Amino acid sequence: MTTAPSPIARLGCAAPRRVIATAVLGALGVFLLVLAVEQAGSGAWKTLVLALAGLGTLALTLLVWRATGSTVLLTEEALTTSEGTLLCPVSEIVAVESGFLAFRPANGFVLRLKSPAPRGFAPGLWWRFGRRLGVGGSVSAQEAKVMAQAISLQIAARAAPADAADPADPA
Repeated sequence: MTTAPSPIARLGCAAPRRVIATAVLGALGVFLLVLAVEQAGSGAWKTLVLALAGLGTLALTLLVWRATGSTVLLTEEALTTSEGTLLCPVSEIVAVESGFLAFRPANGFVLRLKSPAPRGFAPGLWWRFGRRLGVGGSVSAQEAKVMAQAISLQIAARAAPADAADPADPA
């Protein structure tokens, strides 16, 4: 019997953040639908656009609720979700971008990958597009910082053996 590797870091969405994020999106969806009903006499296109925007926002609300129920886990081998979705192997990570001017999710960080990965999206938790993987959104900034630092340490440890070799030593 094999056991799953224990996570080095976990990044999840706290219940209050999850509720607030979905409540705000849900309220926007309901507001757009109410506005569509009130504007029903002013034009079919306007009503249709408002109704579709409201329904789309409510659909996004459900996606956010489901996605934020998950947790991102960092192990020695990979970055995965608690549902088992592989976000990326640690060996594919080139750099961590978490600075003030970095294009990243709120309270999160972006990983630059060696090769492009399939697109993926869990609103409020992570997204993946080409060689970039963004982690964050409705998560705790402190937990995200800890995970980003742990990944940076893994990258540095992976690069250390190559740097430690003495070129003057012929052995």
